[in-house]
Parts: sequence; structure tokens; C-alpha cells
Amino acid sequence: MIVNLTYPPTVDPNQTFQVTVHTNHSFENTTYIYVGMWDYDASEYIAGTPVPETTLSGSGDTSYTLNLTAPPSGIMELSADLCYWDSEWNLSDYRDFDVKVGTQSFTIENLTYPPAVNPNRTFQVVVDTNYSFNATTNIFAGIWNYNTSEYIAGTHDNETLSGIGNTTYTFNLTAPPSGIMELSADLWYYEDYQEKEILSDYGDFDVNISAEEPDFTITATPSSQTVSQGDPALYTISLASQNGFNSPVTLTVSGLPDGATGLFNPNPVISSNVSNLTINTLGTTPTGNHTLSIAGVSGEITRQTAVTLNITGKETIATISATIHNIGVTDASDVRVQFFDGNPDVGGIRIGSDRIISSIPAEGTGNAQVSWNITEKVGSYVIYVKIDPYNTIVESDEDNNQAFRQIAVPGVTCSDPDVAIDDTKTSVTDDPVGDGYDVSNAPEDVDLTDVRGFDITATGPDGAHLFDITFSLTVTENFVLYKLPAWTEIPYTTIGPYTIQVRLDITGGVLDPAFILVPADGISGDLNNDGTITPADAVIALAIAAGSSPSDPATLAAADVSGNGRVTSLDALIILQAASRGR
Repeated sequence: MIVNLTYPPTVDPNQTFQVTVHTNHSFENTTYIYVGMWDYDASEYIAGTPVPETTLSGSGDTSYTLNLTAPPSGIMELSADLCYWDSEWNLSDYRDFDVKVGTQSFTIENLTYPPAVNPNRTFQVVVDTNYSFNATTNIFAGIWNYNTSEYIAGTHDNETLSGIGNTTYTFNLTAPPSGIMELSADLWYYEDYQEKEILSDYGDFDVNISAEEPDFTITATPSSQTVSQGDPALYTISLASQNGFNSPVTLTVSGLPDGATGLFNPNPVISSNVSNLTINTLGTTPTGNHTLSIAGVSGEITRQTAVTLNITGKETIATISATIHNIGVTDASDVRVQFFDGNPDVGGIRIGSDRIISSIPAEGTGNAQVSWNITEKVGSYVIYVKIDPYNTIVESDEDNNQAFRQIAVPGVTCSDPDVAIDDTKTSVTDDPVGDGYDVSNAPEDVDLTDVRGFDITATGPDGAHLFDITFSLTVTENFVLYKLPAWTEIPYTTIGPYTIQVRLDITGGVLDPAFILVPADGISGDLNNDGTITPADAVIALAIAAGSSPSDPATLAAADVSGNGRVTSLDALIILQAASRGR
């Protein structure tokens, strides 16, 4: 007979475990016996003593330990059976028992509640739970009030769970007129084997009764950011709880310029925490100051703050190169070269730092380069190069160590601060035909072989505004300006060798035309401004080419009749030929 049975009531899935059967026996003769584990689910013995090797005789106590393996899940419904042989197998005794596979659990994953509420107000407590039950199990989830020693909310009778999963319970509570509610979220389940209810988990919490509404504030740092087009801007958004506010807040941003996007991480965010806002821009995002509104929303509460995003254009860097000629008969070493925006003798501005050419052979050349930031430098400039500025090199001629050249940074500007030019849609070109300008309606007498073009997209107050347009090639009064596509002639003024000024009308707040500049019949080269081209003008051009006659930008542009950006002996020859033809 079975005296006692030892086994684990709960095991892990696929675990090997032992069942020990303690027996008492009494046999007159040596008798074959069998001790086995019957599995009701499988309808077979899943473990047992060897047959027919096991025998007993006389009287005594014997224990048998059997090894079993748990299935992946469920409840093993088993029976420990004692059998003996007397012409046939006889069941002497048995003991039914169950082994549960997996640990019973019912736990709180998260508890959400308002730390403070108004008197007599109804509020919610949300209990997120995880559970694991081998079989359908009766459970209870409730809110215990320590002040009144009772459950003030809970699940209904006969609530059950089974398997593995998670579930959420939401309880509606009503606040008293005053004080502090000392509460506990309790989780219970009924244990069949112990035939009693077990408190599986609990979480204590307090709710303050306050006459002030829970609230939060929102701030952003820094208050202003400046980035280049295509670069991101980062802000830190901070929330601060007031009167016990403890709910998720969803963040949004508005006022973003075209092409910009905003991303919060994390979002939503719990009060008294921070979220990082990343504003991503494109290379075409409009420049300027943009005010962004950042809002935090939680239920019926909305709080806002504002930041400034200043987007600047990408820096444009030009490389200026100079070739230095050593016309002497000895090698030169450590040749120092300086670059200037304007004549260094009359206040020219240094560009970069000194450049050193380690060696220039006799009758040879050396090269020097410097980077020049031309961002927002639309206009024409005279660039000077100065060699051996401190006279450290012994030379036969100290008067040929400086040269200059006029260059232009193309673009469009407007002196009216209320006019905004969209740089992404505004351009200047020396090949409008090749760049796709519509010239299908061009007059028959217009020569399109040497033309300039520009298009402007701008916004601002209605009315006439002055725009300056700088080209990379020289322009003179001997051009005609047309507005496309109607080819309407527009007056302009030449205000520099590369720049014209045009008065254009903004209508409906928008300007979006295209223009083309066509050479008229005639030639520049009147350098002494006497109204005609004479050999005297050719002499002036030759002096400029030789570097012996520094001139203002307008004279340099007028002398560059070849349009190659330099004044050379070729320009003097062209002017002389024009003078001989009486032009």
C-alpha cells in the first residue's frame, strides 16, 4: 500500500522531475511487483519499475523514485499505481495527483493614476498586468482603500484567466472632499491545490485631494538656433509637472518652413521628463528667421512655447589662384604672396593668410592659392596679388610685384529689406539659351550669340523695387534688356562693369519673371569719355594692360571689349581698329 507520495506540485516546461512513492508491503512468498506512473492524458504508464525483475517478500517499507519529464505546458494528471502478480496482475493501491507545468503568476506591469485630483471628482486608475496560468483560473483585481479598510473598486465575480498574456483593468474612483487617499492595487487568484485565494501582487499609491487642477509647463532650449540649409537644428523640450500632473503629453511643432520636418524623441513624453526635437532642413529650405510653435497636449490641457529657427544659405567658397613669374637669373626661395579684396595701398582687405612658395626657379613660375568666402558677396571686386610684401627678396626691379584683376560674383540683390529673394529659384546665367530660356518669340533682329539672362523669384510689398543683377561677364550700356516671354524692352542702368540695376514691379506680393540681356549694335571702348572711339582710347587700354595705369571698375569694364574678363593688348588692338573705322 502507498504510505506517502512525494512530488513537486509545479514544474517548468520540459523539466525532468522525480516522484517518490513510499510503500508498506507484506507477502508470504517472493512476489513480482510493479510500481508505475499512469498518465491519464496519454492513457499509458510513462514510468515504472522493471518487469519482471522487481520482487518483494516478507513485510517492510520500500520507497521507489521514478523520473518523469514534463510536457511544454498544461497539467499532468497522474496516478501512482501499486500492482502485484498472482496468476495475473492485481492493482493493490493507487494515488491520484496532478503536477502543473509552469509557474502560476499574476503581476502588475504598470500602474497609472493621477497623483492629485479635485474634491469629489471621478478619476481613473489603470492597472496593466501580466499573467501565466496553466488552466482557467479565477482571479480578482481590485483597489483597496486603507482609509476605509475595504475594496472600493474591482473586477466582477467569476473573472477568469488562462494561458500566458497581459491584460489591463481600468477602475473608476471618486475622490472624497479632502485628504489623501491611501490605496493599493491588488491582484488575487484562487489556488485549487491549496483551496484558497492567494495575493499574487500589489502596488501601494496615494492620491492627493487638491483644489488646484493638475497641470504642466513646457519650455524649449535654446530659444533660437541658426543653421545652414541642409543642416539639422536640435532643441530640448522640457516638461514640468504642477499639482501632481503625471499623464502622457503628445508634442507637435508647427510653423516649419518648406522642406523642413520635425521629429520628437520620445513622443509622447511623461511630465517632468524631456524630449529632443530635431528639425531637419533641405538644401532648398527658404532662408531667414522662422518662428516655430511647439505644443504639448494631454487630454483637455494644451501648453505652448515658441522657438526661432534662423536658416542661412550654405557658404560658398571660391579659390583664387595666382601664377608668379621669376624673370630673374637666380632661383627664388620662400616667396611670400598676399591676396587682397581691393588695392592694398588704399585699404584693401586681406583674403586669407600669407602663402609661401618654397622655390621658384630662374625664369620659371610658381603658383599660390587662397580660399575666399563669397557667401552673400554678390557684386564685382578687384582682386590684388602682392608678392614679397616685406621686401625680403633682393630684386633688380621692385615695381612689378603687384597685379590685379577684376572678377564678379553673380547674383541678384534688392536694397529693400521687405523684399525676400528666393535664392533657390533665382539665378543668373551667361547662356540663357543653353539653360532653356524660351526665346521662341525673339525679334528677328536680335543676335542671341552673346547674351546674358536672369530670372527672379521674390516676394514683398506691391510696387516698384530696385534690383541689382551681377553677371560673371561684363555688361555695358550697349545692351538691350527684354522681359520674357513677351520680349518687352525694359530700361536699366549700368552701375558697374558686371552689374545692372533694374526697377521691377511686384504685383500681388509676388515677382517671378525671366529676363534676357542682348547686345545692341555698337562697341564699348570710349575710355576717355569723349563720346567717340579714338586712338587715344587704345593708348589708355594698352597702359591698363601693362599695369601702369590702375583704373576704376567702370573703366576696366569699358576697356575689356573682348569680354574675356581681362584688359590685354588684344583689347587695345580692337579699340584701335574700331577707331580706324570711325566708330
